[in-house]
Amino acid sequence: MDYEPERLAMVQDLRRMGIRDERVLAAMAKVPRERFVREEDQDVAYGDHALGIPEGQTISQPFVVARMTELLQVDSSHHVLEVGTGSGYQAAVLGELARDVVTVERHLPLADRASAGYTLGYAAHCLELFGSRAWMVAFLAFSASLHQGVSYPWSGPAIAAVVNLLAVPASIIGNEVALRIGRRRWILLVMAASGTGGVVLGSLGASPWPLLLAILVAYSMLVMAESGTLTAGLVASAPAELRGAAMGLYSLAGFAGGMLGPVIFGAALDAAGGAHKLSAWIAGYAAIGAGCLAAPVVARRFSR
Repeated sequence: MDYEPERLAMVQDLRRMGIRDERVLAAMAKVPRERFVREEDQDVAYGDHALGIPEGQTISQPFVVARMTELLQVDSSHHVLEVGTGSGYQAAVLGELARDVVTVERHLPLADRASAGYTLGYAAHCLELFGSRAWMVAFLAFSASLHQGVSYPWSGPAIAAVVNLLAVPASIIGNEVALRIGRRRWILLVMAASGTGGVVLGSLGASPWPLLLAILVAYSMLVMAESGTLTAGLVASAPAELRGAAMGLYSLAGFAGGMLGPVIFGAALDAAGGAHKLSAWIAGYAAIGAGCLAAPVVARRFSR
């Protein structure tokens, strides 16, 4: 269900109640409050009242969130520490205004929800990363077979090595971008782009090699672009006393995704007709990118 009309009506109510900072109002208009409440409360998420969340806690009414944010006078140069994450709604609003936000929570079920989200995101990331890398040379060989008399200027393994090397800085650059626009927004944006990019790459197997290689480099960079951000998010969200265990589970999830990625790609390739068919390569890339494309649904589940 689309709650944008309710969100815009809430902003108009906040303006009538005395909120004057247009940046705060814009942030409140952008953050989907319904994603931070229990499913049974979504239809009343934009009323000016507090709502219950797990652990006997509440998500504050919109006016309280807006007024506190307005009084803080946060701008894009500020680093914000929030004590008491709760639903995460206040942190999300602050994230639209500040350079970055670190939030801590003493109720472990609430804090662990964010950690679990980053862990699942990392599993999906590693599945796509290792699945695409494992089959890259084979895809290049398939593509070369479609070009009669025209071949790639280098061998498949050499191309794959260069592409993977070029993709590495994307993780560092991506984390810097995330600090400016928000981790959650960056992760969802990049995952959607990489999941879609794999399908586009698979569909262009018969394209001229300069175009195909350019798309391959761009796709590989997108696959890497949220890696550092996921790790930074896990470290920031995990309770200090459980951070080591959280990192261990995070790594285990990544290894599991990395192991399954090549298998899932190959299974999809076989199920769709084999490595000699262009449609099968599209299916292979779609299979390993499905987790990334599902990221908004997962994020919605773990933001409540």
